Amino acid sequence: MRPKTPFFSISPVLIRENMRRLWAIPVFGFLAYFFSGVFPILMNYNDLSRIWSHILSSLNNTQPFFLMIHALIPTISAAAIFRYLHAAGSASVMHAMPFTRFTLFYSNLASGLIMISLPVLANGAILLAIQKPVEYDADYSYQISGLYPPSTPNIMSTPHIMNWVGMSLVIVLFVYSLCVLAGIITGNTVMHIMTAGFLNFILPALFLLLTLWGDIFLFGFPPAVQVAGISSLTPLIYVPFSNGSPGWLLITIYLIVSALVCLFSAALYAIRPLERAGDMLVFRPVETAVNYLVTFFGMSVTAYYFYAMDGGTEESKSRFYIGAAAGALIFFILSRMLVKKTLRVWNRKAAAGFGVYAIAALLVIAGFSLDLSGYERRVPNPDRVEEVGFSVAGIVSMSEPFAESHSDGNNLLFKDPGNISAFIAFHKRVVDNISSFKHKERDYADLSVNLSYGGYSFPPDRVWSINYPFIREDKNLKQIFESQEFKSLNSLINLETDGFKSVTLHDWNYSVSLTPYQARELFSCVDRDKTLETWEQFTDLTYPLAIIETDYDATKQDDARRSGVSAYFTTAIPLYYENTVKWLRENGYYEIFVKEASDVVSMTALHIVNGAEAESVNVTDPANMQAVLRYGETAPIIAGDYWSVDVRFGKESAYAGSTANDNRDIEIEADYKEYGGANPAASIQPNVIIYCLNENNPALEAILGKAGNAKQ
Repeated sequence: MRPKTPFFSISPVLIRENMRRLWAIPVFGFLAYFFSGVFPILMNYNDLSRIWSHILSSLNNTQPFFLMIHALIPTISAAAIFRYLHAAGSASVMHAMPFTRFTLFYSNLASGLIMISLPVLANGAILLAIQKPVEYDADYSYQISGLYPPSTPNIMSTPHIMNWVGMSLVIVLFVYSLCVLAGIITGNTVMHIMTAGFLNFILPALFLLLTLWGDIFLFGFPPAVQVAGISSLTPLIYVPFSNGSPGWLLITIYLIVSALVCLFSAALYAIRPLERAGDMLVFRPVETAVNYLVTFFGMSVTAYYFYAMDGGTEESKSRFYIGAAAGALIFFILSRMLVKKTLRVWNRKAAAGFGVYAIAALLVIAGFSLDLSGYERRVPNPDRVEEVGFSVAGIVSMSEPFAESHSDGNNLLFKDPGNISAFIAFHKRVVDNISSFKHKERDYADLSVNLSYGGYSFPPDRVWSINYPFIREDKNLKQIFESQEFKSLNSLINLETDGFKSVTLHDWNYSVSLTPYQARELFSCVDRDKTLETWEQFTDLTYPLAIIETDYDATKQDDARRSGVSAYFTTAIPLYYENTVKWLRENGYYEIFVKEASDVVSMTALHIVNGAEAESVNVTDPANMQAVLRYGETAPIIAGDYWSVDVRFGKESAYAGSTANDNRDIEIEADYKEYGGANPAASIQPNVIIYCLNENNPALEAILGKAGNAKQ
């Protein structure tokens, strides 16, 4: 009886021969890792705190050079080892040897695994040998660099180095498995390398394109929210995206996928037609798949280009369809030319193939444009929602609370059943008015509204662009804003901090520093006023009296990584904050920021229509000036129709000429130097404020209705 050919077998002789021929590849890999990561550490070994960011980015696999090496070494190894498949003579000689195809494949596969692993292991061993404690700088530099402190202050610890070794091996193994598959299905080395890059990024690129389709056709579809999901499709992107910590589940998935790809490659190797060496692709089904994939990518990019060039509006979708049709035909022909290596590619068979693709493309376009999935109009069941994340950004802003425990990093988190019901009622109201948001009758200012649901298997977050009047008039948001839950979220008492670095009062011309004692008093007043604030007051656009800006050391009790990281927040002081305004009066700050008509040198109102000046009015009547100073707004509600008022204050006026120290006896506390603030003083900047007046504004009615103003 003939013995069965083993599916898995390795020849040490072949492995030794590969290592003898291709020893330069692991040596190059070692030197690349060494000079990119280890060498700078050795050069600064006496004071490693100088290069803490380099050490952290290297061990987190966020360093660009490391990522390039992770991609380059597996690609070179696979291309060099399986190069014999791409020449008919070499392929015949290798397969004439007394080895089965499986033995050849797995021996070559193992050779490549050794080549890509040795450089990582060798550099990891050096890092372990030279490690010593390196404290990280947990200050504002993290916010600038985008790096996050590790779970331990010592960023060069054994666990951190071992994590780098492990994650690097996961990345190179995943990349190598796809590079091997590319070598099996291609017929020449150039195509092998191109296909290796294609396979490593095809899934993220494909999902990115589908995300763009969703952004164009589905109202509320949030492309930015999909970034983490898209990047997780390959460890080469996601490991640095997650700062070296993708989690055990994803690591396991990456390893399983790598193993399955290798097994699939072995199965294809066993049936690979050797006579097709030198062709672009050696399997007919792969040619068809590549043809359709390249056509889809080209069609999507061309369609998006046409759409974007026409302004990217709802009315631009007709250009999208034209671009899709043109791109599909052009890239279908180009991809066939590439695969077939000839210009004569259009025949009856090609026409039939294009017809199949066109039908599939029409189904995809119809699915998105007609929302066949029902994405836009789907509203969750309130009984299955445990919490809601919500934020508004734009000319009105409701974003992060003062306590991170009440935030998911982007949105405020609400758990009160009454508020959850109100959010779902708001969601339903948005769904009922989708058509008006897509086809705008007036050019209202839009707010970005983010809504997400926790504890419920619901499609991705909603990010809507909704006009300001719709938001201001919504009774559900009014109920939520005025609820006890939101008032507690919006309280300065929740601020998680180890101490304030500076607290500053400012407007557009002055900046005044406060002492810690004054800041605590002021915050207490602001909290009382926030508790009484109504939704109508909050969404009013009237210029505030002043703004509080606070720089502080943030602390998050359940995550030591964030302890001591600099953070800041700002909050406005509108005139209806009675307790806060009273405190400002009692402490002599009100007079610094209040604006009076007697301080004004000139005031010119310009009527802006569709971006151009349609009318000009010189405001000279003191009562009208005071009305502008009192009711002037921060932003236009209708972008194509509003009044812009240029107000200039005299250098010797009470407002522009005063300073925070004039005629005021402010005692500087003994701890002020430790507090880190500057002496209370006002810094004079250009004495100009641009106010905005929208329709129905009392000041606008006064300007246009009185004879004390000269029209031009």
